[in-house]
Amino acid sequence: MLAVGVDVGSTSVKAGVITPGGPPPIVEPIEYQSFSPRPGWIEQDPDELWQAVCTVISSVVRQLGRRRTEIRALSLSVQRGTVIPVDRTDHAIYRAVSWQDLRAQGEWFGLQALLGDEFERITGLYPSAYWTLPKLAWLSRQEPELWRAAHRFVFVHGYLARRLGCEDAIEDPTSASFSGLLDVVKRDWSDRILSALDLGRERLGTLRSPGAIIGEISRAAAACTNLPPGTALVCGAGDQQAVALGAGTVTRGSVVANIGTAGVVLACSPTRPVHRSGSVAFLAHVFPGLFQAEAMLGSAGSVLRWLASLTKSATGFRYGGSIDRGSYQQIDAEAASVPAGSGGLVVIPLFSEEHAANRRPGAILGLSLSHDRSAIARAIMEGTAFEVRRLLGELSGQGIPVKSVILCGGAAQSQVWNQIHADVIGQPITTLSCNHAGVVGAGVLAALGAGLYGDIETAVRDVARSGMTYEPGSAAGHYEELYRDYERVRANVVAESSQQPARQDRADRALRIVTPGF
Repeated sequence: MLAVGVDVGSTSVKAGVITPGGPPPIVEPIEYQSFSPRPGWIEQDPDELWQAVCTVISSVVRQLGRRRTEIRALSLSVQRGTVIPVDRTDHAIYRAVSWQDLRAQGEWFGLQALLGDEFERITGLYPSAYWTLPKLAWLSRQEPELWRAAHRFVFVHGYLARRLGCEDAIEDPTSASFSGLLDVVKRDWSDRILSALDLGRERLGTLRSPGAIIGEISRAAAACTNLPPGTALVCGAGDQQAVALGAGTVTRGSVVANIGTAGVVLACSPTRPVHRSGSVAFLAHVFPGLFQAEAMLGSAGSVLRWLASLTKSATGFRYGGSIDRGSYQQIDAEAASVPAGSGGLVVIPLFSEEHAANRRPGAILGLSLSHDRSAIARAIMEGTAFEVRRLLGELSGQGIPVKSVILCGGAAQSQVWNQIHADVIGQPITTLSCNHAGVVGAGVLAALGAGLYGDIETAVRDVARSGMTYEPGSAAGHYEELYRDYERVRANVVAESSQQPARQDRADRALRIVTPGF
């Protein structure tokens, strides 16, 4: 018997097949488009998203041949926080507003003034315009006709569940905990926060636990996906919770660093600390009663991609794609030729806004005519590893031990980058046999719902398999000194940036007026 896991990310969809006791899943990626009609806006077409899901599932299922009939269940790992206004038939009436969208900065300041410390206490999240809550506030103010016309506002999980055949828009608490609308302890919508929006809970999806059967694939969806009609549809999870599950990070002390376009360090925690760090969020874990601590790095592999884009015409480097398709092997080899420390070059890889309300500055320091692309590439890898180490320290400061570190995402496809992480962190780094942990995590939930495993712990042990281990090498001692230098430089850059607000920035802040009702 087989189970299908589908990972619906911010830029692409991947799907794979879980076989109990079998090899890592087949994975097929397909990208879809994002739109930015105005600065800071990021939207997606729900129909294009659905078509990408159908295409990638069909591709995977076709590879099974006659074994297609053995598929018993499907589950989703989804990008969190993206919201879609829908009508009474749950068809989209507006583009999906991505979690990355920052149009609601002003609304967030009003909500923060209204809710105060209650927001963090209820949701486990720190202040940010990335959550769904301010986006809904923006829609209520700026698109009042749409606000009234929308029957409800669903997330990616609820929208796709309906199109796959579920009779209701089912949301899971792990994905919903990214929205800023969920009471993370009760794992239910927060009446206090919904009242601030004047939003009834009937205008949101219905919450169910990950791993529960929520419906079955309809005949219409089967025709689009090539799945057998009647395949069980199992409640999935948010993408980062699925990554943690697929990486086997389900016990205290086991930490996963998921380093892709952006980066996040994930850990399982039985409690939330009373006095929290402002850069660690505590979301709902796949396991009831547990929390997933997340420390965010807004940019990681995207900085390397930026470098590749700048230099592609001068060097003949082919920009685009990922390391496993060969496109980044050249730049990876170049970075390997540079000694630790990158010839004195330091990159602070904060090149995009992080999830905190204030902007963090990226920087390249020590650049001279003697540095070439290879030195810059290695410095980007080192800067990202330094940030991962800093975030591990943030978790430790919240009482979360770091006993083992698993590395996944695009960075884990680079042996050079893996070794840099081991040397910088100063402890062994383990990769995965299947680097697409979100697909594996969703597949685990599907297999659990289909009864292929008796419990989730057994499923994780069987499916989440380790890859290579990288031990700290001879450069580890040097990186210890370099990390102390990096901390000082980073602190100085951040302090200098915060002490020099532009006059226009002050004017912008003055315009963020708290309006009636917020």
